Amino acid sequence: MLTEILSIIGAFILSMACGIFFIPTVLKFCKKKKLYDIPTLRKVHSAPIPRLGGITFIPSMMISAVAVLLIIATNNIQDKISLSMWSVGFILSLSIIYSVGIIDDLIGLNAKVKFAAQILAASIMPFCGLQINDLYGLFGIYEIPSVIGIPLTILIFVFIDNALNLIDGIDGLATSLSIIALLGFFYCFIPYNLIAYEVMIAGLLGVLAVYLYYNMWGKVEKGTKIFMGDSGSLTLGFFLAFLFVKAIAVNPNVMPMSPKRILIAYSLLIIPTFDVVRVVIHRIRNKKPIFDADKCHIHHKILAMGYNQHYTLFIIILLDIVFIGINVVLGKMNVGLTGILLIDIALYTMLHIGINQKINLKSREKTIQNKTEIKNRSNRMERLVKRFTDILVSVLCLVLFSPLFAIISLAIKWEDGLPIIYKQERIGLHGKPFFIYKFRSMKIDAEKDGPDLLEINGDPRLTKVGRFLRAHHLDELPQLWNVFKGDMAFIGPRPERKFYIDQIMEHDPRYKYLYQIRPGVTSYATLYNGYTDTMEKMLRRLDLDLYYLEHRSWWFDAKILIKTFINIVFGKKF
Repeated sequence: MLTEILSIIGAFILSMACGIFFIPTVLKFCKKKKLYDIPTLRKVHSAPIPRLGGITFIPSMMISAVAVLLIIATNNIQDKISLSMWSVGFILSLSIIYSVGIIDDLIGLNAKVKFAAQILAASIMPFCGLQINDLYGLFGIYEIPSVIGIPLTILIFVFIDNALNLIDGIDGLATSLSIIALLGFFYCFIPYNLIAYEVMIAGLLGVLAVYLYYNMWGKVEKGTKIFMGDSGSLTLGFFLAFLFVKAIAVNPNVMPMSPKRILIAYSLLIIPTFDVVRVVIHRIRNKKPIFDADKCHIHHKILAMGYNQHYTLFIIILLDIVFIGINVVLGKMNVGLTGILLIDIALYTMLHIGINQKINLKSREKTIQNKTEIKNRSNRMERLVKRFTDILVSVLCLVLFSPLFAIISLAIKWEDGLPIIYKQERIGLHGKPFFIYKFRSMKIDAEKDGPDLLEINGDPRLTKVGRFLRAHHLDELPQLWNVFKGDMAFIGPRPERKFYIDQIMEHDPRYKYLYQIRPGVTSYATLYNGYTDTMEKMLRRLDLDLYYLEHRSWWFDAKILIKTFINIVFGKKF
């Protein structure tokens, strides 16, 4: 055991030493030969950066592994490191991928040529004896014949290889995800005393640690920053694919069947593999060639949300760890592999729906900010129909909710006396003031010292009944009368007091454009900005209100109304 630990540590340290020597040498070579990764529209960096960092991975790993394994062999435990047919096949396949990556970094290769080389390299592995022979109950499938296992193995190799290659889009991302995966596979191999694999993984981790430093913290102006390029991402992806297939392939003499092992192996590569599937589906849906590069990967989307590269990296690493953790917990709960896969797909889909909403919202805000004048686009007929609908619905609601009005009125009077209705001056259509009506939710003298925003977390001015009314938005019901009178509409920007409007206009004079339409009981901004208790939120609300003004329609109003109703039913606070 001690020998194995020392061997692993030795491989890691020796590989780090190789990386410390090789990477600066490669940097000098790239500068001399002007081998740079040139910025394009789809890339996030803005300056030419050397791209051959990955050329150091395999030499560093092999030097450290061979050196350590030779030392082990002299200690009479050669049986642990004997070479099999597929081991030779792995070295040959890895050499093909490594060579293709280097050629691509040096002179460039067509995507289809690289794809063909990946298929060739992957095909060597099953024909040398390493193939997937069991699916562990996935979709009810267990043992599979070679006629299925061979093409499936080739597919897995190519798929994982491309997944890691495609996700290598920001500093440290592919490296960090690979380090997490390598540590996971290391854990998988520990119980089986597969020291050759443990040493290789340790060797690769050593050089990756050095590369990560140069990649993330290297300075372009000092010439210390470097990318791994395809020579790195392709070989790294292929090595991870090899470990994946090795981890799940059933061999009773070496690694017997273990659902735990396949669960870990699958979970370790969720982020890159799910990302490439989603991107391919996106390209097919948009009738784009699947080999064409774009900015639709998960890191591109998180960057589009407004985060910088380092924060984006942190988010993706966190997501990777969360998915691994969830799957481990589900496995301990005896959830089947099929169930876990379906749960992962659902969670990943929900994640991207949320990301897309955030991106769209930010895009809308930016659109609004870039406009110098915003006009009400609805025509006279649309305005008449909307007003007629507001009158009709407000009358029906006043009649329908009249018993509720009575109950709320009695509750307010019983707790804090009269008045029941609270009215406050707000600014409405054409900048004219009007009185907005609400059920009184605060104590009678709540604003004796002047206007003051509600403290969301436990405002002492709220009565017990008022706190309940606020929580369920029932205090807004009297605004049905405002809608009937024509002071307000059901959908429109929330009306504000002149006291706060004056402050808002000091920061953004575009507030005046909101005077073109009636204020609303609910609004687009209310759904996505919530209660405005700070100037920052007020300005954000203004951006959203201006977007509504620019894009208002019957259908838009209907969506806002439906979502407001759903939020109220499910108790969402806003």
